[in-house]
Amino acid sequence: MKTVTVLLLLAIGCLVPLILGVEGILLVSLPGGLPLGTLLAAVAMISASLIPVVKSNSGSFLRRAAWVLFSTSVLWLPLGIYLSGSAALNFVQDAADAQFFWRFTSGLVITILIVLVWTGIQNIIARRDEKK
Repeated sequence: MKTVTVLLLLAIGCLVPLILGVEGILLVSLPGGLPLGTLLAAVAMISASLIPVVKSNSGSFLRRAAWVLFSTSVLWLPLGIYLSGSAALNFVQDAADAQFFWRFTSGLVITILIVLVWTGIQNIIARRDEKK
């Protein structure tokens, strides 16, 4: 299977329980107190942000932007744990930290979607140019 297909299936597979809200699965506590739902969210963001890295041309602006996006996705979970003080991302200490983290998360997800669409458009254009 192609790398992009595996990454896409991984992202979708992680998102399905999150979207459906399957609490029995999402609240399962992993070693260290990390809920499975939080891990699934992190894996979905990381795998989705890695698709543009794989599909974009080497040295292009899109590739550099994709690497920054991938790095930010990898840092999402450690940042959340640091700001919340717990692996479960329970923000009980400071509401400002919680607000910052959820805004950061929203911005990251929106940016991932934009870069995925941008990558898709770029690949459609490249295929069209190859056919000419």
